[in-house]
Amino acid sequence: MLSWADGLRRERHVPDLFVRFTDGRGLVVDCRPVERADEKFLRVAALTSAVCDEVGWEYRLAAEPDPVLAANLTWLAGYRRPYVADERTLGLLLEATADPAPLLPTAAAVGDPMRVLPTLFHLLWTGRLVCDLDRPLTDHTTIWQDCG
Repeated sequence: MLSWADGLRRERHVPDLFVRFTDGRGLVVDCRPVERADEKFLRVAALTSAVCDEVGWEYRLAAEPDPVLAANLTWLAGYRRPYVADERTLGLLLEATADPAPLLPTAAAVGDPMRVLPTLFHLLWTGRLVCDLDRPLTDHTTIWQDCG
């Protein structure tokens, strides 16, 4: 929480998110829909940014995500729990995606798609498989292993 005096009034601001990276860096994020980023919010954001600069943290303003990205992440979040992934299927999917491949045909090549897709979606959620999440997920979405 940031707190400061503004004339006779005491002001405060609690950013929406703080991230501590494994390398020790800090990131402060404020989220605000563009239409609600009024003059007062922008003033507080500038103050927050200055404080972050002073302590060596990064500061970001985030608006609402792209609707397609949000829908894809909402879908994949349903597969975030480790118990949805079958270990045997996981290995087969990783073998099948050594090169970029279409989503549903890859799942079908590994086994019954109804059994394979939960593991495939879990791998997408965890980042072991990747795809372009800015485009709608379809049967033909290209998926590949994250080698980075």
